[in-house]
Amino acid sequence: MELIITTTVTKCAKSPDFAHFLDEKVYQLKLQLVSEHEDHVVRVERSYGKAKKPEDYIQGFK
Repeated sequence: MELIITTTVTKCAKSPDFAHFLDEKVYQLKLQLVSEHEDHVVRVERSYGKAKKPEDYIQGFK
């Protein structure tokens, strides 16, 4: 895997267009969706990962 990455980087560095590619600014439009309706709670859930109770969850870090 390391050889593949090294070979790829070497090929890119030798390319005459590589520096231009790095300097090129690519603009991507980012959209933000906004809803005008009022929010409401659908449900509330308590989770401790795979544990069944808080103590088991905490023990999982020890």
